Amino acid sequence: MKIYEAMLLVLLLMGLANSQSFTPTSYSVNPNYAKSQSSTYSFTFNAITAFTANFNVHVYFPSQYTLAGVSNCAFYLNGSPVNTATCSINNSTNEIIFTQLNIATAISSIQLVFNTSTSRYSGSSTIIFYYYNATDNTVISALTNYISLAVVNAVMPCWITSTSAVVGDSATYTFGYSPLVTI
Repeated sequence: MKIYEAMLLVLLLMGLANSQSFTPTSYSVNPNYAKSQSSTYSFTFNAITAFTANFNVHVYFPSQYTLAGVSNCAFYLNGSPVNTATCSINNSTNEIIFTQLNIATAISSIQLVFNTSTSRYSGSSTIIFYYYNATDNTVISALTNYISLAVVNAVMPCWITSTSAVVGDSATYTFGYSPLVTI
């Protein structure tokens, strides 16, 4: 009977550990054009089952992103803003790091919002979300998430005008263009 009880306990603990995970529910990037200097990113994750853990979030961007800075950061826990949350950038690892989240309640959902640059060129890439234990700074591997983002090329409207519409007249032509993003 002792072996049966031990196996049951192990299975129960494994089930509890596996329930502590997130599933991505929505994300957006605006504007979502290659080489944008300031795009707003928003990622929302729901817990499979509500759980309690105090962690920091590292948002890892692949090499086609050159993160120049980060601003307008916000972290939401269960839909409410966490006012103590801060974010910073680590250029050597290409990460945006959310800290001081001070999570003390059961987690049903989280949302991360920030402004930074987009990919240097169009295409798909994978953004990785690592969750580090806030106490001992170890990765909570069960929470790691991957989101594939597709970035498109920016449209650049252009126009041409002339000083005369008469055939054979001497005319000055003016050509202009306006990129949709700051590059």
